[in-house]
Amino acid sequence: MMDALPVEMETRWGSSPARRYRVAVVGCGRIARQHAAALTRHPAAELVALCDVSQDGLRAFGAQHGVSEDGQFTYYTDLLDAVHPDVVHVCTWPDTHAAITHAAAERGIHVYCEKPIALTLREADTMIAACREAGVLLGINHHRRGDSRYLRAKQLIDDGAIGTLRLLKGDHGGGGRRLMSMSTHLYDLFRSLAGDPEWVFGHVLKDGAPARPEDTYEEPHEGLAAGDEVSVQFGGFPGGAYAYHDGLGHVDVELVGTHGRMVFHEGTVRKPWPFGEAHAAWVRYPDGEYGRSAKGGAEAWQPLDGIATEELEKPGHAYPRMVDRFLRAADSRANGNGNEVPLCVGEDGRASIQMAMGVYASHFSGRRTPLPLDPPEHPLARYAV
Repeated sequence: MMDALPVEMETRWGSSPARRYRVAVVGCGRIARQHAAALTRHPAAELVALCDVSQDGLRAFGAQHGVSEDGQFTYYTDLLDAVHPDVVHVCTWPDTHAAITHAAAERGIHVYCEKPIALTLREADTMIAACREAGVLLGINHHRRGDSRYLRAKQLIDDGAIGTLRLLKGDHGGGGRRLMSMSTHLYDLFRSLAGDPEWVFGHVLKDGAPARPEDTYEEPHEGLAAGDEVSVQFGGFPGGAYAYHDGLGHVDVELVGTHGRMVFHEGTVRKPWPFGEAHAAWVRYPDGEYGRSAKGGAEAWQPLDGIATEELEKPGHAYPRMVDRFLRAADSRANGNGNEVPLCVGEDGRASIQMAMGVYASHFSGRRTPLPLDPPEHPLARYAV
């Protein structure tokens, strides 16, 4: 059984870590609360500084998380120069991610950045290159990589417990601005479980009709978008798997193999769910054939095993685990070996926005689009007014 996160931390750091990493958070909005909660819980992290353009928000956030006013700043370069933290968490709007990452890298500071990594592939490339050249880490907060359920799913898939993985499905509200801001989470999950797809076929809608070039718009701080709904297929994953994404649901995920399948849900249950508090369930088909000839009915389904009950029923360890793995990677570098890496790195963040952009490229070309995109330009740039 996979251990709960406190045991992971205790095993790695002990009750009195030899070093505590000084961490700053830039951007004190809603998502930053999750980062701050994970940081203040971690035995090897010390939240020492905050930055936000809102003075009132900054003061309230600092009071809530125990950061004194002398560690509060309204401009990020002032924070980086005055405090020079070991790590900066970038929790601002996507259009600022690149500038803050470059500033931190120039000062030798590790960067843990919210998704999406950037607004364009070229911008993401500069962030990755800057951190690589500076010898600092760049992690991206696609937090499902730290979710016990999906870590267990990957373990079972790799062990062949459901046979050969054939299909990944995601009901995930996506379309318009949400394609880059939210659906990149789903696309990163697809990649973490199945590898990189070779192509995408996407359909983008606006009010139920196919989106037109004039339905392109620029969302403040979040870049180019089109339409309000998507229906997407990805194919050519290693091993022959393919994936579907519809943009109508909340977050439901299903994984189908030749000898079994798994289902996951988050938040409010939008479909009948017979598994009580368990947020993931699975079934194995010992006879193969995708269950067509398998024995057993509904009772064959069981809550996903191999996970601590608290994580199966209340999967709230993803953020702390992401933070822990990032600090482990930083500690590994500080100790001169660099053997550990964050759960999600800059290249992963780039790949997920490329998949999202591929949806637009496919829709407006009317055909299946190869991945990676060539050239790596934003497919909507030509339609922007």
